[in-house]
Amino acid sequence: MSKKDQAFKLFGEGKKPSSPEVKALGLASKTRYNYYQKWKKPGALVKTKAQEIEKSQLSLSSLPITNDIDKAQFIQFQPHVFNCRYTRMMHIARAVTVKEWGWPEDLPFEDFIDTILYHFSKDRGITLQEYIVEGEHGNKEKG
Repeated sequence: MSKKDQAFKLFGEGKKPSSPEVKALGLASKTRYNYYQKWKKPGALVKTKAQEIEKSQLSLSSLPITNDIDKAQFIQFQPHVFNCRYTRMMHIARAVTVKEWGWPEDLPFEDFIDTILYHFSKDRGITLQEYIVEGEHGNKEKG
């Protein structure tokens, strides 16, 4: 694992460029800071096995199938297949809901996504069922 990958991993654990663990990698302070800035950007990912597979142009169908989200590198939605990378942000969000909010650790990932989407919409005045938008003057529209 490269020093950059090690630094990104430590940042993912909540360490900062000035943390002793990050300093112990032997990187210059400017390099540590630059890595941290890159790590914070949306979509920045630590190099993963999935990215290596992508680079070698192997298809997703060659990856082993798992129902354990912590072992996943990609997510495949069905019945119409939609593939997406299991990002660091998804992993962190799931960990927060378990550690900070007491959600069940074995909650299937699809239920996690459904719950997050439901509450995100509910907080903005939209109840996801069919869906109900409460408009002005008490008018309701169904979708």
